[in-house]
Amino acid sequence: MQKNGVLDIFCGPGGLSLGFALAGFDIAYSMDVNPDALNTIRLNHAKIHEAKGEDNYHCAEAKDIRTVESDKILQTFEAKNFRIQGIIGGPPCRGFSSANTKTRNPENPYNSLYKDYIRLVETLQPDFFMFENVVGLLSMGKGGIIEDIEKKLHDELGYVMDKAILDASEYGVPQTRKRVIIIGIKPEKLKPEYGGRIKFPVRTVDKAVAVQDALFDLPEAEPGCLQDVYEYPEAEHLSSYARQMRETPLWSILSSQVLNHNTTKSSDIVLERYKHIKQGENWESIPDHLLKNYEDKSRCHSGIYRRLKEDEPSPTINNVRKSMFIHPRQNRGLSVREAARLQSFPDWYEFKGIRDSQYQQVADAVPPLMAKAIAEQIKRMLIDRSE
Repeated sequence: MQKNGVLDIFCGPGGLSLGFALAGFDIAYSMDVNPDALNTIRLNHAKIHEAKGEDNYHCAEAKDIRTVESDKILQTFEAKNFRIQGIIGGPPCRGFSSANTKTRNPENPYNSLYKDYIRLVETLQPDFFMFENVVGLLSMGKGGIIEDIEKKLHDELGYVMDKAILDASEYGVPQTRKRVIIIGIKPEKLKPEYGGRIKFPVRTVDKAVAVQDALFDLPEAEPGCLQDVYEYPEAEHLSSYARQMRETPLWSILSSQVLNHNTTKSSDIVLERYKHIKQGENWESIPDHLLKNYEDKSRCHSGIYRRLKEDEPSPTINNVRKSMFIHPRQNRGLSVREAARLQSFPDWYEFKGIRDSQYQQVADAVPPLMAKAIAEQIKRMLIDRSE
């Protein structure tokens, strides 16, 4: 009998598939065009399988979804004795982002990748699918994009489906990050008690996790330090979140060191700018004489040079090197590991590629703890073949 497996498309470094794996799903096949992200997801799924004492059945390949053939995917699953239970993923969201006004239009070829997602759902007929994207997706093409998605997946393919805007901070992620989540399940695979309707996960924490609980147990790092691996400093108290990031009991994985804790080198003038910014403030607190290279300050995004507030969740994590998010107490940008902590990646989860690539991988990922909550809810709604 074939085992249930999940196809992860636009997988990135694997935040979504990590969350689904933590919920008990088997990620059989991951697909992306970014070679560094694929190296990241390969390495970490190998760690998971090794910790579980099983053969590594996970396959990660560089594929362009626009040209990938469904038959080839099926062959990959069948060769490992899997069937396609679910498809998860979200097309690259930069074209849909409200911050990306230059390419936020239906003519941008990257904005049509959702059609290939739908094509795979249609040809592979999974029991369920889960689609993730930025909130800007809802207004793209004056609402035409989301209408097209709903028409194809619900009206034409017959999936019971619904959409919701979820905030990662409600699921234990120390970050305010709102995303559109679309879940679809075949009618015959949805448990009767759900009355033919999709239910989204309720919040899993009473209070949002603050930045201090996420970062303050990590070692200090100097700006521009190339050191990648650190020892944990001695700590009298660890927050429950820090303990969660250091150990994954489900697979008995315990982090022995802090990985990817390197930082961007800053010029003297940038370091001087940092000194003028208090927690919660941004570039507007920097004196004009230190911003002479900014010809039009009205075009500066509010997130530029933002120092995080230690007693609140972080704002949405994008590429923190480009936005120059500042550590709450230290005058430097965040390290890759700190950005990963704010995305809820455990400390054993290692990012590959050059540092700029690592920053972008973290920014593009779905927070694993948010993905886990969604996956657990899907598992509750699904009729398993054994039922």
